[in-house]
Amino acid sequence: MLKQLPIDKIKTCTLIVLALLVLIGEPILYQEKAEDKRDLELLLNHFYHELDRTISAMDYTLSLDLDKQENQENFIRSLYSIEKHLERTGLMLKAGDFFVSDTITYEPIFFINRGITGIGEDKQLDASEATFLRNFKNELETIRKRLYSGNRARES
Repeated sequence: MLKQLPIDKIKTCTLIVLALLVLIGEPILYQEKAEDKRDLELLLNHFYHELDRTISAMDYTLSLDLDKQENQENFIRSLYSIEKHLERTGLMLKAGDFFVSDTITYEPIFFINRGITGIGEDKQLDASEATFLRNFKNELETIRKRLYSGNRARES
């Protein structure tokens, strides 16, 4: 016949088991949170970098004197560079949404499908195209300022 354990012994054993679970689970939870924070910081650093590169490519494109023949080739390369950086910036957000946090919003229309492709087809930048680029650059600079305004320090 099985001997019945007193209730006090059962309570003591249960408390010991719960204490062990907390002691084992707490460091694992802390490590997971720290890893999530590192992942978010890494994503933000890459996002900042791509955003800066996009803005720099736009500045360069807008500064070119297209009356000079050698600048026309640089102009086309610069437009491709803007497209590439916009795509990478958008993909950073998409990766962040999938892999880092579902609170990161991904808007492909803002970064990837923005209409850069039609600019400069005639190897010139007309007034409306230049205005579009300046306005888009200003929007990106606003995003950058808002990101930098927080207490997040960007790693080099």
